[in-house]
Formats: sequence, C-alpha cells, structure tokens
Amino acid sequence: MSGLPKSCSRIFLNGIIYFGTNHGKIVAVNCSSNGLDGGPWPKYKRDNFNSGRQ
Repeated sequence: MSGLPKSCSRIFLNGIIYFGTNHGKIVAVNCSSNGLDGGPWPKYKRDNFNSGRQ
C-alpha cells in the first residue's frame, strides 16, 4: 500500500473498507464486517451520511 490514510474510512455492507491516501489514491480493503454497528452512534459523525453534529 502506498501512502498513509488521509481520510475517514467507510465500511460498506459488502464488507469492504474504503479510504483515501496522502498520495491521492483510494484504497479498498476486504474484511469480515457487515457494515456499521446497529448502535445509536457507531462512527465519527454518527452514520454513513455524517448526520451528527460537527
């Protein structure tokens, strides 16, 4: 993998995590996750729509 992660990662329902690097590339990593946890605040800025307070 080239470059350090620069952006917040996203986990999609298919178990792939996407993030951007400081070299301007998008990296996809396959994992065993089924997406975000079902809790009320599973990630920074609340959900995949970033609807939490800033």
